[in-house]
Amino acid sequence: MTVETTIPNLLISVLFIAPALYFACKKPVYAISIIVLGLPTFLLRWKIGILAFNTLDILIYGAVFFWFFTHKIEIFKFINKNSWLMHVLASISLIALAAFAVSPEKIAAAGIVKSYFIGPLLFLFMLITTLKKEKDLKKILISFSILTFVVSTVSILQIWFPKGLTFISDGFWGIPNPSWQGPDGFRATSFLQYPNAVGLLLAPIIPILIYAHTLLKNKYLIAFNIISIFTAITSIYLAKSKGALLALALTGILVLLYKLRKKIKYLLLILLAIIIVIPPSLDTLLTKIGPGSYSAQLRFIQWEETIELLNENPITGAGLSGFQTQIQKYHTVNFIEIFLYPHNIILNFWVELGLIGMLVFMTLILYSLIKSINILEKQKIYALTGIASMMIILIHGIVDVPYFKNDLAVVFWFLWSWPFLTHKERWLSG
Repeated sequence: MTVETTIPNLLISVLFIAPALYFACKKPVYAISIIVLGLPTFLLRWKIGILAFNTLDILIYGAVFFWFFTHKIEIFKFINKNSWLMHVLASISLIALAAFAVSPEKIAAAGIVKSYFIGPLLFLFMLITTLKKEKDLKKILISFSILTFVVSTVSILQIWFPKGLTFISDGFWGIPNPSWQGPDGFRATSFLQYPNAVGLLLAPIIPILIYAHTLLKNKYLIAFNIISIFTAITSIYLAKSKGALLALALTGILVLLYKLRKKIKYLLLILLAIIIVIPPSLDTLLTKIGPGSYSAQLRFIQWEETIELLNENPITGAGLSGFQTQIQKYHTVNFIEIFLYPHNIILNFWVELGLIGMLVFMTLILYSLIKSINILEKQKIYALTGIASMMIILIHGIVDVPYFKNDLAVVFWFLWSWPFLTHKERWLSG
């Protein structure tokens, strides 16, 4: 067995895995909470021969295995009453396996099926089956708050320790790319691999942390949650994740417009403020994030090349993990590297899962949004939370990859399930 981690990382893995397996048998909601806390443990990678896996894989698969064999009766009762969920799980699994079958990179594709699809879908199954009471959701939201605080705090510490905490070990939690360490090009990464990973993870979580205030009663937990929200926004800013900041801003405006839709005078004041404030800085804003910016031009070139690929392979796409291989013959701009994905939510799903896979995913996203809209009158705050989180994923997804990563896949399915968690017993407030 080849272990690609250090002894401290092994201890960290055990600290997550042991309690998760125990609580999977006794109190599954705590196991789910530990999985949420342990989302970044996908960075702790292991290898047995050619089989690669990570601590998050063990957390999810192990917890689901122990939970299933100690709660079989209630699980089968749930399955009998909720066949729709099994159809979702089966459809996505079959699509992922079909994309694996046409992939030119079978080993990498197998890892993606394991960590981006089967594992997160098992998490989704355990989540929807287990949550029965308001207090269950509260425990999971507290875990998200702690996760957010830890990830954000490391980002903030990187202002002073861009090379990491070298007194612990060389490069410990440091910014991996030297060009992001200096004051001119500084971009925080927390302990993730690249700056945008911070925004992709934290931005869609912020609405559910805001919703947590309707559930939390303890003043210390409320204060901690507020701190987590502000550190998350600070962390995204330090990462200079423009897509995440734009998604947060646009989603915030949409929610505000909805809440003030009956108060015309407030809407007029907002519009007046926009007219006064934006024009002086509009040129600068467009230079940085507008159609003429370097980032936008980079994306346009990626999308053009991807569309050429899809014109020749519209049904199958490139296959799982096949994009970098398949795009090479369409890649003509040599000064731009070939990325793992096209950086657009529709194109990402299309090249990886084929046309049917893309249509199924976009339909599921739309279905989740419609379900949230359907409960908007009865549970306004709860429904708005689900809509806001999914809108952040969609808006950010226009220019980035909000799914194809271990932690992001789990967060996606948690947020997708949001409107369905309240249908069983009408126990949620808001």
